[in-house]
Amino acid sequence: METENIRNESTRTNELVIDRESGSVTTLGAFAGLETVLRASRGVLGGDTTVSARENLGQDSVTDVSFTITDNRTGDTRTIEGDLIVGSDYIRSQTMAFPTSVAMLLSASLLGMFRGTVRTAVLDAIQSGVEGASTEEVGNAIMNAINLSPEALANGQEVLAEMRRVSARTVAAPVRFDEN
Repeated sequence: METENIRNESTRTNELVIDRESGSVTTLGAFAGLETVLRASRGVLGGDTTVSARENLGQDSVTDVSFTITDNRTGDTRTIEGDLIVGSDYIRSQTMAFPTSVAMLLSASLLGMFRGTVRTAVLDAIQSGVEGASTEEVGNAIMNAINLSPEALANGQEVLAEMRRVSARTVAAPVRFDEN
C-alpha cells in the first residue's frame, strides 16, 4: 500500500499598522500592494473615509503623497509614491427615483387595463427577454403590442423628463490613489 503525502499551503493575511503620531505605516506579513496604499492614504488623512480627503485637500485637487511600508518580520521597506486625486461633486439624474416595487405595481396595474390579448403579448415579450432576447427586441415587442398613439408616447416622454429633474442627486467627489 502506497502512502501519499499531502502538503497544505497556508495563506497569511496582511495587516496594516498606522502610527498616527509619527505618520509611519507598516504591514505585518508580506507587502499588501495597492490595497495597503489605499488603506494607508485614508488613514494618514486622519480618518477611515474619503470625506477627510475631500475636506482636507479640496475638490479637483492632486496631491503628491509618499508612503513607506515596512515589513516587520524582515525590516524591508518600500516607498510608494503617487498622487492622491480628489475629483469634484457632480449632479446625476436618475429616472428611477422611486422604489422599483412601486414602478412594477404601477406598470402591472396599467397593463391590467388592456385587453387579454395585449396583456398576453406584453407578458410574452417580457418572457422572451428572460430567455435571451435583446432589450431592443423586447421593447419593440411591447410597444407593438400596446400600440400607443403618438400623443400618448409624447406624454410618456414628458413624464420621464419630469422624473429626471425631480430625481437629480449630487454625487460626492471620488477619491483615488495613482501610484507613480
